[in-house]
Amino acid sequence: GLREEGGSSERRQPACRPTRAAVMDGVAVPPRDAKPGDMVATDDEDDARPGGLREENPEFARDVFEAEEALSFRDWFRDLGNMLKAFIGLNFMFVSFAFTKAGLVRGIVALLIILYLTEYCCHLLIKVKDLMPNANSRDTTITYGDVTHFVFGANAQRAVTFFLVLTQFGYCVGYLIFLSQTVHDLVHSTAPVWSFVLIPLPVLSILALLRSIRSLAIFSNVANFSLLLGFISVSTYIGIHFRWNPPSPPLSSLPLFFGQMTAALEGIALVLPIQMSMKQKSQFPLILRTALVIMGSVLLVVGVLGMVTFGDETRSIILLNMQGSAIVVVVKVILCL
Repeated sequence: GLREEGGSSERRQPACRPTRAAVMDGVAVPPRDAKPGDMVATDDEDDARPGGLREENPEFARDVFEAEEALSFRDWFRDLGNMLKAFIGLNFMFVSFAFTKAGLVRGIVALLIILYLTEYCCHLLIKVKDLMPNANSRDTTITYGDVTHFVFGANAQRAVTFFLVLTQFGYCVGYLIFLSQTVHDLVHSTAPVWSFVLIPLPVLSILALLRSIRSLAIFSNVANFSLLLGFISVSTYIGIHFRWNPPSPPLSSLPLFFGQMTAALEGIALVLPIQMSMKQKSQFPLILRTALVIMGSVLLVVGVLGMVTFGDETRSIILLNMQGSAIVVVVKVILCL
């Protein structure tokens, strides 16, 4: 209201509290819980003044940033596709052989343990990353080397970077060998196998220049669909020729199972860049668990069915037990995609 003081009047300002507004089409839109008289500040205004909400409370700023980046089902599916592609690949082709080294019961129990440890280690990695300065800033890029340097120092950073590059190099070489050998067999070429390695190099060289995993989502989903068709084809063949013939491996061969299954769950190398590229990082636990559940189900079905069907004759790659079938050609074409 107005009050008279010496012939002059002044309007008493109502008590107000600062709050946050999202900006939509250039217009500041107050949040739902804003009350009449609240001061509304946009991100730009808040950042411009010293001691603003973002400067005083980084956690609040991070929550607001994530709230403004509304996560649609398409975004969630895209992140899930990237996570799935990080974990699943040609690995489901050799899990049947791995199960022959563990047996039915020991193999199932050991697989569940490995899946749990994988999820735990992924969460532990992200928790350590979140302790770093500006870890959740919009423009911050954190690598495995940065996390290692933060915890153990520069020497450990060099060691981890070296082994990470070596690991990914080995995976890429393995995939290129499979791709070149498969294409060579499909076209019945007389050219040397190594020459087929050069075919995908131009495309791979361009894709390697992309710094954001999120930009590869369309390729991940195409690859996941191809792998799904391959999984269905292999499962169909095993189902048609199913018989109960499980092997009884000795306990001494169990370490071979752990080694092969750990290699099958290769996705932890991409967990950090995938999490950093997500629009809403709070969805990471759900996306990770969903991907691991799907991955575990695929490995369990192919591993158990292949083991009990082919028994001690299970080959290192399940396709070798399917020779003479048209499904083999279909699966090879699909997996090359």
